[in-house]
Amino acid sequence: PLPQASSSPPLKREPLLPTRDLTQALRIAGGSERIATNLFQQFMENMEGELLILEELLRKENWEELWQAVHRLQGGAAVCGVPAFTAALTALQSSVQSENHDAASERLAQVRKEAQRLFAEMESPPRISAARPRA
Repeated sequence: PLPQASSSPPLKREPLLPTRDLTQALRIAGGSERIATNLFQQFMENMEGELLILEELLRKENWEELWQAVHRLQGGAAVCGVPAFTAALTALQSSVQSENHDAASERLAQVRKEAQRLFAEMESPPRISAARPRA
């Protein structure tokens, strides 16, 4: 027998964004590999603490402070060239703005997943200087 059709629509699969955009990171850092690397390392050093803050603010449904915390994290992400993480934060911010706890919880899980991808990449990072400018 065939499986019964689900009443919910199938999950839409978005193309997986890259964890890092090294060209963007270099452009933001004025072409300095050292600066780009330092910005990313500082961002990642604070990541776990920032995620814990987001989780606590969501648990308390402190929407205003949660929105501000997501916004600050977006600023840090913007200078590091981390497109998948940035996209996950943007989706989270939208849920926070609408004060939708369930959606925000799902989106925060996605933010954490993207953070894990970044941590995994730190263990075997590509060389920034290997990034080629886009044509």
